[in-house]
Amino acid sequence: MSEGVEAAAGPPRYALQVPALGLADYGRMQVVLMRAASVRPGWRRRLLGLAGGCLVGGTAGYLAASREVSAEMWLVSGRDGWAWSLDGFGLVLAVLGVVLATVLALGVILSSRQRRGIHALHAAAGDLLGAHELLLGEDGLLWRNPSRTLLVPWSRVTGAVRQGGMLLIIADRISAFWLPEALIAAHPDRAGLESLLRRHGALP
Repeated sequence: MSEGVEAAAGPPRYALQVPALGLADYGRMQVVLMRAASVRPGWRRRLLGLAGGCLVGGTAGYLAASREVSAEMWLVSGRDGWAWSLDGFGLVLAVLGVVLATVLALGVILSSRQRRGIHALHAAAGDLLGAHELLLGEDGLLWRNPSRTLLVPWSRVTGAVRQGGMLLIIADRISAFWLPEALIAAHPDRAGLESLLRRHGALP
């Protein structure tokens, strides 16, 4: 099976011994892949969202002002007899503070869950993130280690990003091959290697 895949890859021009991907670099790679896979809203959708927010907020403010709507919050201690109230601008600040605290707490929870998920994925990936040989030719790139071989034609490369000393070659917007930039810089034919990568959209 692997021999057939290697034959389909054509003659390689470069063979690179790529080290395993550490946890920190794996986390950075996941961030890059999530950005590559995300669909960003166009300017029309953003403009419509902004206009909708202004319309809803403006309408609510106008109705509150025209009908002289007001709000007040009371905190009273039945045992000690003290009372504390908020109204007007103080109440607005209190509400904004609660909203901000909630958003920050959710951010911390989501970030913690994401870190745990990345740790779990990295631990379960096994030899997929281990040391391997990367063969580069005019037909595509070939990833191989003792247990598996993977061929990716250049037509499936959808971008490349430099991140944390790594060159991440993105395929199909959902996976990536990593190359330490130090490995590229130390190659005897650095100019030829970079020219091949750039020609096929694998070098930013």
